[in-house]
Amino acid sequence: MMYKNEISKYENASRCVHRLLKGVRYFPLEKLYYELNLFFDIQQPSTLEDAVATLNAKENTFVLLHKHYCLLLNLKQGAQSYINGNFPEGDWQSEEKVLHYFILEKVFGIMCQAQLGSQIIKTANRIEACIDAVKKCTADYAIIRTSYLD
Repeated sequence: MMYKNEISKYENASRCVHRLLKGVRYFPLEKLYYELNLFFDIQQPSTLEDAVATLNAKENTFVLLHKHYCLLLNLKQGAQSYINGNFPEGDWQSEEKVLHYFILEKVFGIMCQAQLGSQIIKTANRIEACIDAVKKCTADYAIIRTSYLD
């Protein structure tokens, strides 16, 4: 697969908060493409390094990592307007809203209210931890992002 051991160059993203999903409904790749394509432009990069390099260069771009594939997701132009009025008020970063509304709620079916304190969703602060969790099957999916916590 595309996992490389040389991910230390990505440790500048170590303050990111990524999501690990365990126990979510399984998607065959074709079905997942269909669900994600409603909101995201999707690429299947040849390596994880390629995906992360692109991730670092674009806002509202995520890597969805599964043990069999890696998808690069870039929010489609105008899609963010769907969030207005459909997401609880609060101090949410734009990218965080996209992650929780479009990926977790609309694609994986975890409603916003159920996300808080969910046993299905865990966080990881390092890309290496995401890769490790997916490789060891302690997570079904990892969602890697680049928004930093203040």
